[in-house]
Amino acid sequence: MLSFTHSVAFSGFSARFLKSLEEQQNIPVEKRLDAPASIKALKEMSAKGGLNMKFDEYRLRYLDHLEEKKGFEGMVDFLTDTINNLLHRRFEKQERLRELEEQQQKESETSDADPPLQNLSLK
Repeated sequence: MLSFTHSVAFSGFSARFLKSLEEQQNIPVEKRLDAPASIKALKEMSAKGGLNMKFDEYRLRYLDHLEEKKGFEGMVDFLTDTINNLLHRRFEKQERLRELEEQQQKESETSDADPPLQNLSLK
């Protein structure tokens, strides 16, 4: 699994970025996070009076930092394009499923309205 906060290749970048955020906000050392940033860790840190930031915000700011300060433009572009493509594909799939359900509903309503053919006799 590729993680931009926990993987060996990126955990150092993440730790230094988090430390810089804590320093910018003058967070006391004892209230700083000493583990990789995660949803749970950031919630606990905020509850203890440390950095008050949700994980989604942290990830976005971290990606911006990687792109602007560390030169990872290609990686951020790749992620953005891939995520946009996946979201577009998911939306199209949901739209097709909704249309199929509507079609099935109409067919069901139409078949319920037709009289059964079993009782008709030809004489």
